[in-house]
Amino acid sequence: MSRKTLPVLFGVLVIGTLALFWARYSDFASTPQYCPWNHRIGFSPWVCKVKDTQGGRVLVEHANLDTGRLELSIEHDGASHWIQHPEGHVTQFSNALDENKIGFDPADWNSLIVNGEKFPITYTREP
Repeated sequence: MSRKTLPVLFGVLVIGTLALFWARYSDFASTPQYCPWNHRIGFSPWVCKVKDTQGGRVLVEHANLDTGRLELSIEHDGASHWIQHPEGHVTQFSNALDENKIGFDPADWNSLIVNGEKFPITYTREP
């Protein structure tokens, strides 16, 4: 192997390793299209998950894995509408996020159903 090809192979190896690391730990591929870009960038403590859809609206839960902060947004017609998260406001809410069932109330456009309990939608901020 010549001295000229060694730096090229080393560069390809480093770039390939970094690309694999980024693809594995950034969650870019598994992040829903409704998550803000700062949640999609690698090493962000924020993750988000689509919880429900109804009539063109998408309910997205956002969680900061470092601080435990939780937020909800409703994505509709290309805009994010931030709403109050039910944590601390409903009688049954688990710290294990995957155990909570949060979705739109099919009978009431202005409410959510959280673990079987009705919770009113309260807007906290706009985009």
